[in-house]
Amino acid sequence: MKNELRHSAHTVGETNLHLQFTPAYRRDIFREPLTRELTIAYLVERAQQLKVRVAAIDCGPDHIHLFVEEWKNYAIKDLARELKMYSGRKMRKGHSAINSGARSSGAAATSTGLLAL
Repeated sequence: MKNELRHSAHTVGETNLHLQFTPAYRRDIFREPLTRELTIAYLVERAQQLKVRVAAIDCGPDHIHLFVEEWKNYAIKDLARELKMYSGRKMRKGHSAINSGARSSGAAATSTGLLAL
């Protein structure tokens, strides 16, 4: 496998990035094959829209590893936000039956405290 380096006016190097996405409370939602396949498809779809190349992607039961190339036009936080926001939104809107257990019932919504005005 040949190592391809990117050349610019003042630098030579690779533009590889490793991202790890973890669902809230580290729930093991990726044990379900359909959830895993759809999430991967949505991440790759958004990466293609952003003109970023996904070199590899792999799932654990409670996280996803994403290896990205050619991402230099984005800040890391912006790229991660775009990928997570897009895939999460598509999963919540189009596949609510799959994700019925992925969100809490809201019982802990006031656990951060109440604001007295």
